[in-house]
Amino acid sequence: MAPRATLKLKTKTASFYLLICDFFNLATAGTIAFSFPELFNFPSALFNYAKTLVVLNLMGNNVFVNPPSSVLLGFPSLKTLHLDKVWYAKPDSFSRFLSCCPVLQDLTLHLQTYTYDVLKIIVPTLKRLYLDFNNTAYQYNKLEINAPALEYLCFSGYVIENVLLGILSNLVEAVIEVDYDEIKDYGNMIMDFIKQLSNVKSLHLDSTLTQFLCKATKFDLPMFHNLAFLNFHVGACLWHVLPHLLHLAPNLAVLVFEKEETGFYVCDEEDTSIIERMFNEDFPICISSHLKTFHFIGFEGSTYELKFVGHILKTARFLKSMTISSANIHSEEKFRVVKELLMLPRESRTCQIAFS
Repeated sequence: MAPRATLKLKTKTASFYLLICDFFNLATAGTIAFSFPELFNFPSALFNYAKTLVVLNLMGNNVFVNPPSSVLLGFPSLKTLHLDKVWYAKPDSFSRFLSCCPVLQDLTLHLQTYTYDVLKIIVPTLKRLYLDFNNTAYQYNKLEINAPALEYLCFSGYVIENVLLGILSNLVEAVIEVDYDEIKDYGNMIMDFIKQLSNVKSLHLDSTLTQFLCKATKFDLPMFHNLAFLNFHVGACLWHVLPHLLHLAPNLAVLVFEKEETGFYVCDEEDTSIIERMFNEDFPICISSHLKTFHFIGFEGSTYELKFVGHILKTARFLKSMTISSANIHSEEKFRVVKELLMLPRESRTCQIAFS
């Protein structure tokens, strides 16, 4: 493991800058984490040091960055960059910072202070991207990502209308968690965001996102031919979104259905009707032809849940394992549910059922 160096300083004199330069030279092979207790203007001259630095963390509201305009300066060996609530001097400062990292592979961005129209992340070598845009939905008007080598995307926060993700042909996994918003067309904005992830192989969608997908004026997602793993969170009576997604993922092999406890939402009859239609009228082909693993998290033993699990068992010919994780079921009720589950007919003779 590379050595880690952490610097916490309170002075901003000329000798202080020289100290940082020496610090860079001492720690160039490892990790440097900067955390400043007071406002610190990150000097452009420092981009001329640490030519072999691999990991750099800038943290806190007190770091003010104004990168050099020259492409000859920067961090030619930097592969991991963590920017946590950093301030940027000019509209193009963030983009220039990224251009100073020609081999960057891992970027984490916690953004709460960006106030410019367009946020651009253009890094041809980037493989992993973590974006935390909580409380910043209206501080920028457009998000543009150009990272053709990207393999992993984690997005958390508000979704805006103008999002351009570019070509993501190498995307393996995407984890999307959106913040709640009551603005008009928020469901359509989220829909447009998800459309651009159609090449992904593993997709995680939180309950707020699935809730707003229900509110979109039209469900027009493209086919997700590469999707093999889907983690689908649901918070209330929003089961009708799931059949739509399953129809768009004909090669889905693993389905994780996570039902969050609401404590006040009772819609057994409505959900039962949706499930019956899904399996009897408009059956997703992925369940019968590809599904191998099914995990139900938050199972409470209700009628519609048992019907859902029963239909999966009855139609999934290649199912190898089914795991049912219960939520707030007492021992007597759990025994009844387990007994009922084990008695359900199975299309797959090799399917193993586990209850936890």
